[in-house]
Amino acid sequence: MKTFSKKINLALVMFAIVSMVVTSCKKDENVSVTGVTLNHSTLTLAVGETALLTADVQPSDADTKSVTWNTDDITIAAVDNDGTVLGVQIGTTTITVTTTDGAKTASCEITVIQAGNQKSLQGEIFGNRTLSADSVYLLKGFVYVTNGAVLTIPAGTVIKGEKSTMGSLIIEKGGKIDAQGTSTNPIVFTSNQEVGARTYGDWGGLILCGKAIINQTGGDAQVEGGPRSHYGGTDNADNSGTLKYVRIEFAGYPFQPDKEINGLSFFGVGSGTTIDYIQVSYAADDSYEWFGGNVNCKHLIAFRGLDDEFDTDNGYSGNLQFLIGLRDYRKADVSGSNGFESDNDAAGDGNTPITSPVFSNITLIGPLDTTSKSGSISSDYKRAMHLRRNTKLSVFNSVFAGWPVGLYLDGSNTWANAQAGELQIKNTALVGMISNYGVPSGSSFTSTDVTNWFTDASRNNSTIIGPLGAKIKGAFLTSTEATVPIVLPLAGSPLLSGADFTDSKITSSFFTPTTYIGAFGTEDWTAGWVNWNPQQTAY
Repeated sequence: MKTFSKKINLALVMFAIVSMVVTSCKKDENVSVTGVTLNHSTLTLAVGETALLTADVQPSDADTKSVTWNTDDITIAAVDNDGTVLGVQIGTTTITVTTTDGAKTASCEITVIQAGNQKSLQGEIFGNRTLSADSVYLLKGFVYVTNGAVLTIPAGTVIKGEKSTMGSLIIEKGGKIDAQGTSTNPIVFTSNQEVGARTYGDWGGLILCGKAIINQTGGDAQVEGGPRSHYGGTDNADNSGTLKYVRIEFAGYPFQPDKEINGLSFFGVGSGTTIDYIQVSYAADDSYEWFGGNVNCKHLIAFRGLDDEFDTDNGYSGNLQFLIGLRDYRKADVSGSNGFESDNDAAGDGNTPITSPVFSNITLIGPLDTTSKSGSISSDYKRAMHLRRNTKLSVFNSVFAGWPVGLYLDGSNTWANAQAGELQIKNTALVGMISNYGVPSGSSFTSTDVTNWFTDASRNNSTIIGPLGAKIKGAFLTSTEATVPIVLPLAGSPLLSGADFTDSKITSSFFTPTTYIGAFGTEDWTAGWVNWNPQQTAY
């Protein structure tokens, strides 16, 4: 028994020694890093604000757990050796942590927003009020700039519309807005939703009301969309203020059918008002609509709107030059989306003044970069130009590309205006349409009549088979919203010549003569202030 016990004890001693050796060997092995994660994958902070990123190196018993930090753009956000992030200026960048052992990485997208407390704008504004570019403002409900009041908005100011109350800014008759951004520091009206969560109709919109002449009974009418405000008067030189280098994003509100708030609405606005360099993006109704008045406008962009690009009604008679519309082929309104839609009034009667705007240097890019794409676009797309209800709209030196129908004349009085030269189209190209011309069934005139009218040699109009022939295919939008459209025609494009400014409708000093047709020649006037991807922009 003693001999057996000794053997057991010896075995236990030997096992302990082996275990110690094995354990000792394990401790001597190097434990390598297999990965690293961060406590945030995205982070939003204000200019001047700091936040801490912490790195979790795996496995937890790795021998070397040191890391280094790097920022893609130190002008937007800086990072210290301990992971402390500092917001430097508005924008988006990426901060990456890298392990010393194995060079394993993890990244955090940093969004830097404007510093300052968010302030509310609500109710009525009386007298003179000046906003501060250091603050972000939230429009709550209908905000009225009343008769005699002036709202001044400095360059770089961000104003958000509250979604729950359909925040909207209304400049009433006798009120003024002075919103003058710059080509490097525009004023932005936008959604109050987070990056990636914004959509059409997140807030109401911007509405200007003036005292210019309209063709509604009594010369006075209430605006569409729900606000209390009225418009119209006898002063065609009325001044509602200045909008310059302004972006309007994710606006538009369907108050009721045919009574919507657009991205930017002009109600009886007079020629004393200055409108220049405006971008309306993702509007839930029309991007722009004019109801009477005679305000003149230049450099307007309608981007990824839902309904019509440029809608004119109720006796509007202003001049407009350098306009572009760019459509998302997947998105259109159930009411039928057009580039131009124009009516004298809802009844199409002879109330004066007759709607008679004059457009020059327009580019309207529709949903079809090729006619074979017709099966994949929204079925709610209709016409590049739907001219109806006694309108006398005129277009010169322009390009309409990629729509199911190019020119659609609607109504015997509209056709009579065209034959009389009061509705006029000259030096204009239709590019890549499924059908270049159309009329409603049962009309007193035919598509052939419209064809002969448009192609009459005196008008110098043309048709081009497709965007490749016109060398503008890069202007058509894709499903990738981050892709920047190429707005300039390529070298050798037939659109770079052919303009003419001798018609009496466009000889006024307002119009800048060009050699090219469409909104662009060789200079890109969108550079610096336009945002082609507001869905991903931090404000």
